[in-house]
Order: sequence, then C-alpha cells, then structure tokens
Amino acid sequence: KGARQQAWVGMAATVIVILLAIPLIWFAARYISRSLQALANGVEAIRRFDFHQPVSVPSRISEVHALGLATEEMRLTIQRFLSIAQAVSAETRLDHLLPLLLRKTLNAAGGNAGVLYLVEGNVLTVAAAFDRDGKDVTQAVANTSIEQALPVIGSVAHANIPQTRHFTADEIRDANLEMLTMMQASHVAAIPLATRQDELLGVIVILRDTPLEAAQLAFVSTLA
Repeated sequence: KGARQQAWVGMAATVIVILLAIPLIWFAARYISRSLQALANGVEAIRRFDFHQPVSVPSRISEVHALGLATEEMRLTIQRFLSIAQAVSAETRLDHLLPLLLRKTLNAAGGNAGVLYLVEGNVLTVAAAFDRDGKDVTQAVANTSIEQALPVIGSVAHANIPQTRHFTADEIRDANLEMLTMMQASHVAAIPLATRQDELLGVIVILRDTPLEAAQLAFVSTLA
C-alpha cells in the first residue's frame, strides 16, 4: 500500500510539473516566434529591395540575436553598395568619376587616405589622391612606375587580385606617398581595377592605421 501511494504521489507531482511547464513553454515559444517573425519581415523587405527598413530583432537568445545582427549588416552592405553604384554610374565625366570612385571606396573601407593609379604598361599615372584630412592632393602625388611603387602594387599588377600589407614610414616615403600619411606607418590595401577580360586598368591604394577587415576588403573589391 505504501509503494502504491508513493507511485500515485509521484505521478501527481509529474502531472503538476507538466501543467506548470506548459504556460512557460507557450510563452517561450511565443517569444522566439515573435523574434523570428521580425527577422522574416526584415528578410522579406530585403527581397523586395526595400533597404530603408532596419532589421531589428531584440532577443535574449544569442543565436537569434546574432542572426538578426548579421541580417542587418547584410542590409546595410547591400544598401551601401547600391548607393555607391548609383552615384558612380550617374557620373559621366571621367575626371569627376575617378575621384568620386576613390572617395567612395575610401569611405566604404574606412581608409585614412588613398590614391588611384591608372596603369598603362609599366607607368602608374595618378588620377586621384586624398590625404588624411580628405584634401584632394592629386597634383602633389607624383606619377611613378610599378618598380618604384609600393611592392603590393606590383603584386596586384601581376596577380590581378587584392593585396594587403603593412609598410613602414620609410617604405611609404620611398614610394613618394608620405604626404598622404604624414610620415606614419600604414596598413595598405591595393585593389585592382580590371575589365571583365581581366585587363588591368588601374589600382586603388587604401591607407589605414589598422588592417583592413576581410569583409571590408571583399566589399571594396566587388565595388571596384
């Protein structure tokens, strides 16, 4: 009799626990579904090319929160890309287009300074240049050759793929780019400007105080 009573007590306790857990499970499921619905609405807006609606997914669940942040970053990246592409495509004059392309690329990459070279054979002609203050210093930067330029430019010209490297102040001075960095060492990213047939037309050189992140490098490479 005592064993049977203990069994009934155990069963009753189990039923009570289940009944108490049901509302908690329902609230938890509702909380998760609300976050996922907000995420789905954001993705649907992106599918419709509506990039003005921020993807906000407040959630204490780390995976859902991380997914919401990644989706918002995707929205901002696409919006930024389309904005830059529209601005560049609207410019018809080459002498205005190249400085605009350089400035937009610097903004996207978080660059402190930069220069855009046109490549013709072994000669690098400066088409646009901005220093750390954002000042146009195109006329102050001398044309050069691939051999005399920063080695990373030669690597880009040879492989036709983006390259990054850190350079000392002396190496930057030897490449006649010291007016861009105020005689400071810099992390440099070189982005090729090429045709669909992989013919190299130019090189964008971005100078930063910190290394360019992989996502930023991929973005500006796609832009170029």
